Amino acid sequence: MIVRATSTALKGVEWVNMVMDGTLPNVTIHENKDGTIDVDGDVLIYEMNFFGFPFDFNIINGDFYCFQNKITSLLGCPKIVHGSMVIHSNKLCSLKNCPRVVDEYFNISKNPLTNVDDIFRMKKCGHLILDDEQMNLRKIKIFKRMQRL
Repeated sequence: MIVRATSTALKGVEWVNMVMDGTLPNVTIHENKDGTIDVDGDVLIYEMNFFGFPFDFNIINGDFYCFQNKITSLLGCPKIVHGSMVIHSNKLCSLKNCPRVVDEYFNISKNPLTNVDDIFRMKKCGHLILDDEQMNLRKIKIFKRMQRL
């Protein structure tokens, strides 16, 4: 499935419905053989009370906004984001399956994270945005790693 269109940006259910209909403006979507999708343009699926991602994303050539939902797992999130990934104010407890690359901002604040180990598997992260509590978790993990060296 390849979808191309031009017009204004949409969000949430409108965005998902227009992907399904093939009428999404300002975005090109390509379905990969493995069932994941690549998106040229911004993904705007925020404030929709989603518990998971509506698609299995692969590469996003744009920003990925999925904040203020009820997402509990990063399963299905993009592997690569050539832009910012904003996923604050969800219900994430870990960063398992986090993207390998986020070129700009990766905002994971306001999530009840108890494990941040997977952040170290990222190959590139432009700017990481954490809460103070999450930052303390990260500092503890870094300190423990340094002790092992």
